[in-house]
Amino acid sequence: MIQIQAEKAELLSLGAKKIAEFLTVLHSDQADESAIVWGLCGGRSPVGLFSALLPELQNLPRELLSRLRFLQVDERLYSEHNQTDLQSQIFQPLLELGLITPDQVLLFPLPDSEENQAALISAQQYESLLSTLGGKFHVVILGVGEDGHIAGTFPKHPSSEELQEGFFVYEASPKPPSGRVTATLRLLERSELGVLLFLGEGKRQAFENFQNPKLTPLECPAKIVLSMGEQLVLSDLRERQ
Repeated sequence: MIQIQAEKAELLSLGAKKIAEFLTVLHSDQADESAIVWGLCGGRSPVGLFSALLPELQNLPRELLSRLRFLQVDERLYSEHNQTDLQSQIFQPLLELGLITPDQVLLFPLPDSEENQAALISAQQYESLLSTLGGKFHVVILGVGEDGHIAGTFPKHPSSEELQEGFFVYEASPKPPSGRVTATLRLLERSELGVLLFLGEGKRQAFENFQNPKLTPLECPAKIVLSMGEQLVLSDLRERQ
């Protein structure tokens, strides 16, 4: 595990360089032209990291960039969709710079009604899409909530107890809005690189929970990153005086 603690601007720059290095090695190790699959969460954390990542991506070879595919690891089903901000704040800058093309952005298919069956069908479609790309994420970017949740997976909640490897649909989220879909912990733990972001004083307890060896992913879902191939943990929290 690589853990970096620094002021936010420096932190994100260092994190972006590590991600670019990982992509370069992965591209070199895989002789074929298979997709390199990203999983992005909602929230503010990924946006700052991608701003720092843009110049790093500009330095990568075109053949590597063309292999990138961007998916979501979670979505709000009926309102306040994560993909709205992802489109405007992450994908649009990438597209404007010519680093990716529209067909590399593969967003969750929002259900056309609020019936549970419609959401389940959308989740199955997304699982099938991921399966065609190799069935796992190569890079997942995960902001961490104050309670240690990642994506749509919350502590001591059915979302963290789900044993299937895929996408889990549920209502009555611990945080509004109520309807959510999320990659399960079983799916996330197959990722090759997990990037965790603990940004801001409000994430201190979550960071301490993550560092507590007694807690499990059921109690602190962020700890599932420790089961991934490689881990990059970024925090701008200073040590308590």
